[in-house]
Amino acid sequence: MRDCVPVRGIINYYHQKILVIRVWQNFLAVMELAGWVFIALIHQVRARQGSYYRFLSVFQIPMPEGDVPAPVSVRTPDQLPFVVNRFKLAGHLTYGSIRLQLRRSLNPAAEDGAPMARYGVRFENDPSLTPLDLQELGVLAEELGYETVWAPEGGGRDSLTALAAIALRTERVRLGTGILPIYARTATNTAMGAAGMAAVSGGRFILGLGVGHRPTVEGRDGVPFRQPIARLMETISIVRGLLSGETVSAEGRHFNIASASLGGAAPKERVPIYIAALGPQMLELAGEMADGVLMNWTAESFIREAVEHVKHGAEKAGRDPSEIDIAGYVRVAAGGDEDAVRESLRGQVARYASNTFYRNFFVETGFCEEMAEAANALAAGDLARASEAITQEMQDQLAVVGTPEECRAALERRRAAGLQLPVVAPFAIGDNKESHRQTITAMAPGG
Repeated sequence: MRDCVPVRGIINYYHQKILVIRVWQNFLAVMELAGWVFIALIHQVRARQGSYYRFLSVFQIPMPEGDVPAPVSVRTPDQLPFVVNRFKLAGHLTYGSIRLQLRRSLNPAAEDGAPMARYGVRFENDPSLTPLDLQELGVLAEELGYETVWAPEGGGRDSLTALAAIALRTERVRLGTGILPIYARTATNTAMGAAGMAAVSGGRFILGLGVGHRPTVEGRDGVPFRQPIARLMETISIVRGLLSGETVSAEGRHFNIASASLGGAAPKERVPIYIAALGPQMLELAGEMADGVLMNWTAESFIREAVEHVKHGAEKAGRDPSEIDIAGYVRVAAGGDEDAVRESLRGQVARYASNTFYRNFFVETGFCEEMAEAANALAAGDLARASEAITQEMQDQLAVVGTPEECRAALERRRAAGLQLPVVAPFAIGDNKESHRQTITAMAPGG
């Protein structure tokens, strides 16, 4: 029989383990404090005329005009953009995050109140991205200055669960469903989910709604795809009433509600509603009823036309078109193997083209010949030949591929055309999480 380990030995063993853990925790605390102090000192240095130029040269900040910097005010400690953010990055202080925060803090434009360009980011609905992965990416997006994080809903997990996970680890970034399909839920269920997310996020939730597509709605959800615009209008009307704290009764084509209310669960903050739209009717409906529009495959050549449809819908409803936010997903692959990216991109566009709705949209954006050839190949079951029909010109209209500088310039061209909120949709090649991380970092709003 083997001897038993003495109880005292066990106690000593675990006591040593606990000491090691405490030492590590203390080290992280010291690193956090050092980060705070370092950035606070930088702000103090900048307040002293002349002496902060050394930091400008180190961090490559553009010099202000003139020989002597104008006096500036020093931010109070609670206004400093601390990079540590209360251990939300598990105590990791990276050179890149510190450098980015310092560039923002020291840039004179930021002191003058000039806002950073608006950017959102979409996380792919892919089982390879676990809820913990999404939390980490959400924290990173917040730290880098993204305005919104969007979660789509296709196969796999629902978007509300993904956003709830991110909400628990973030404080400022807004969180939107991109989109929540209306045929998979009743209007009342949709309002309940939105109220829950508004509470979990502390009022940062954006409710993105869309009708989806016939093959998915009827084939996967088992619901007849009838009168999508009418159903969306009824859904928005009911959901908006419930989220406003009203008791709602409705008699429509799709919903007959005797009496519904969220009671005390109705959110105190207004929940913005965005509509997923590509076609003229949906774009106009967004102008009539929604707070914003969320487009997919945001083709540079189509943006101005889309904005005109939204404007027309707003004017029909007597609304100010400037009140409607124009957002859109833009697939982005910044850096990496461009040949591999383009090969994968051709395949994804071809797969979307198998859906009649998207194929018609691609035709509307000016790619008739490509879609005719792709349609013939798809009818023969030849996806490879359909992919070959997707020209580089079409790829560059529908997505952004190149160096980070080239990608940023392409996004800014879309902004100039009327896309107020470009939403970076990382185009993953290889490891999904790492692709997201690299693209999010490369396209950071303040980078």
